[in-house]
Amino acid sequence: MRLRSIASSLIVAGLLFGGCASSQPEASQAAAEKVLTEPSAKVKGLIEQYRLENVTYDYVAAAIGNGTRGGAKALLIDARPHPKYLAGTIPSSLNIPDTEIEKYIGQLEKVAKDKEIIVYCGGWECEKSPIVAGYLKGK
Repeated sequence: MRLRSIASSLIVAGLLFGGCASSQPEASQAAAEKVLTEPSAKVKGLIEQYRLENVTYDYVAAAIGNGTRGGAKALLIDARPHPKYLAGTIPSSLNIPDTEIEKYIGQLEKVAKDKEIIVYCGGWECEKSPIVAGYLKGK
């Protein structure tokens, strides 16, 4: 399948998936102190290697509009493993796990070639979204 001219962007949504969520106040404080504000060295290397763009929460919120696939300017892809996707994800996103890209990529066959794709995973230390975005950008 040829995904020529799909614009690939990258969002790492650490806070959306419990990166610092906890029901215990002391655990919340400890987790909040460990929150990264920029990609780890390995993730940064992948972003540079694949020449990806890192986008903000506000950018993504504007791109997904009313949250439906039909009403969104961009398509969201969750690069986490399928069981994590099933446990909770951003509504309207598709799942393409980084370790099973070929199994799940068929979902994109009917996506317009000029549709922007935003790939996300589990946070600034998660390498899954740059791997999937890099793969898609190369197609």
